[in-house]
Amino acid sequence: MKHYTLRNGVQVVLHPWPTTSATVAIGLRGSGSRNDPRLSSGFVLQGLNHFAEHVFFRASRRYPSWQELSRTLDGRASNYNAFTDQSTVVFAIETYSRRIEALISILADMVRHPLLTLENIEFERERIRQEIRVYDDQPEERVDLDLARRMLPRTGLDHPILGTELTLAKIPAAAIRNYHRRQIVGRRLVIAITGGFNVERVETAILRQFGRIRPGTTPPHHNLVYHQYPGNIIMSRDDTKQFHLMIGWPTPGINDPRRITTGVIRNLLTGRSSARFKQELDAAGHGYSSEDFYWCYEDLGQYAIYLPMSYDHIYDAMGLIAKGLWSLKTSLITRDDHDLALANMSIDARGKASEPWNLAIFIARSLINAGTFKPLREYLRDLRSVTRTDIRETANLIFDPRRMTLIIRGPVQRLRRQRLVELLRY
Repeated sequence: MKHYTLRNGVQVVLHPWPTTSATVAIGLRGSGSRNDPRLSSGFVLQGLNHFAEHVFFRASRRYPSWQELSRTLDGRASNYNAFTDQSTVVFAIETYSRRIEALISILADMVRHPLLTLENIEFERERIRQEIRVYDDQPEERVDLDLARRMLPRTGLDHPILGTELTLAKIPAAAIRNYHRRQIVGRRLVIAITGGFNVERVETAILRQFGRIRPGTTPPHHNLVYHQYPGNIIMSRDDTKQFHLMIGWPTPGINDPRRITTGVIRNLLTGRSSARFKQELDAAGHGYSSEDFYWCYEDLGQYAIYLPMSYDHIYDAMGLIAKGLWSLKTSLITRDDHDLALANMSIDARGKASEPWNLAIFIARSLINAGTFKPLREYLRDLRSVTRTDIRETANLIFDPRRMTLIIRGPVQRLRRQRLVELLRY
């Protein structure tokens, strides 16, 4: 693996190995929805980063329409997409190894020279408006947004990645163009290329396409502290047959030494099908399908469990959650559970690291959020060092009832808040 920086600040990671496909991913520092700008009036242009991602991926100087761009990509790439999350914007293209230099050129043109015409901007505005409505129709998306708003208010992590219909309508075309001038500079670009490719030819292609970009400015860092955010219980009436619950806690950030231990805790709770806690929930019929989420940024993170269920199971499920958390905080897990969690996470990491598409995107996001990329062997070494005592100590750190946020959507008029409070004392 080779990690270097161009003279203008563009950060590059090349990770070649013998395989037939290769992926190039370009990430933007200081991007993602938490960096949607706040105007002097106090209004936040929620959704700007996602909006810009859409427009950048529509047409470029060499491919001036979506028809031309998509036909070119379909003829040369096996996979292509763009992604916006809370802290990153990433563009990625995958192809077989002999065509990777051509794909670098195409992706560079899309990022450096997008056609930011009013026609393209308004077309994507309408597409995103429909996308927002699709998400708004899904109870699990609404409860997820409720959790973000309540858990981390006024942080930039508390609004939807897509924005709302109101904020989308208020983003002017000039904001997209200003975003491009600010973001597409050397100190804000990261490039990750993985899979089968010739290193010398790829280095030449990167220098040719990105070496003359102006350096620009380095984005500011975020310095929030996870334990300063108190929890709450919020119940919102919704016209659904099922209840939709999400329970979450703020966690340390991506460079905190306890991050990997937090990942092990996730695996022990609901991160795999054989996790005892997940099986207890499923065996008791307490949830159609429990899921968990673990987001990690440079300064803090979020861990959450999502449960859709009927009224008959809510109180029992809350009691079971409290019991499971109390056990993690007060007792050492069994050696068998410890070893299985580490083995499962090791297999998962090795599998993802063998896929150029997943690995390139992961590296780009790591460079943005953590400032560096940890190779697989280092991750596995750190994973193996996690002890049962580490798990208990980290569980006590994270699962503080004072920082727990519980969101419930559904026919909540049937629920008793005080009973929920009593059940969730762990």
